Amino acid sequence: MVGFDREDLVSGRVRWTDLTPPEWRDLDARAVAGLKMAGRLPPVEKEYFRKDGSRVPVLIGSAAFDEQRDQGVAFVLDLTERKRAEAEVRESERRVREMQMEVAHANRVATMGQLTASIAHEVNQPIAAAVTNAEAALRWLGARPPDLEEVGQALGRIVKDANRAGDVIGRIRELIKKAPPGRIEWT
Repeated sequence: MVGFDREDLVSGRVRWTDLTPPEWRDLDARAVAGLKMAGRLPPVEKEYFRKDGSRVPVLIGSAAFDEQRDQGVAFVLDLTERKRAEAEVRESERRVREMQMEVAHANRVATMGQLTASIAHEVNQPIAAAVTNAEAALRWLGARPPDLEEVGQALGRIVKDANRAGDVIGRIRELIKKAPPGRIEWT
């Protein structure tokens, strides 16, 4: 697991304390004290140095067999694959969150496009009607003799259409301001 062989350990060139990175030494001291006092070390995660200097995540635990606590059993499990799998899961979750954000943005853009098209349609209708009525009024004024009654009716329709366009814009502004909704009549 760490790359050292039995000779390295038996010869004394390597001790288990030398395998422990500095930030884990306090944990080791507490674990040894707990083992001496209670006769067991519940499983705990830490790291060891490998022979090449890299680190290996491990799960360690031990228990003494008797009151003298000079004999017992211990285990050290290599957690490298589990940690790699956890990192892959975190990375996958990150990518899923990014994709969800991209989809939400695309939905907002699509919704804004649809909303913009709808607003343009609703505003263009009364404006187009006002232009048509203005053109009609100009024709009635150009007639010999001018038909002032038709001109008056056309001007009345222009006012009505302009007010309708203003109402559409007003309702949109209320919607954006989160004002209490008024009665919406899209005509």
